Amino acid sequence: MEVDKENLIGLSKNTNLDVFEYNYEGQLLANSSDFDKFTQKMKNKIGNKAKLFKCKKDKIYFYHDSSIFPYYEAKCPICNKSICYFCLNTNEYK
Repeated sequence: MEVDKENLIGLSKNTNLDVFEYNYEGQLLANSSDFDKFTQKMKNKIGNKAKLFKCKKDKIYFYHDSSIFPYYEAKCPICNKSICYFCLNTNEYK
């Protein structure tokens, strides 16, 4: 199933996708109540093994369950690219 990117306005408000959309690179999220709510929601859903990933292409953050192997890699829910937890490099799944 392919995601229609034109219909994804306001990703952080979309309950079908567990992602948080940031506005610009370097945006501070430490004092963001929306990001805190998103983090709490995902930790309640996934548990304490939730790892935060960032997709630079789609400008989103998303959580991945680190108990799933490989724990250091997750697939972006929008662009379907594999993202490394440590270096944030991406690779497309084939």
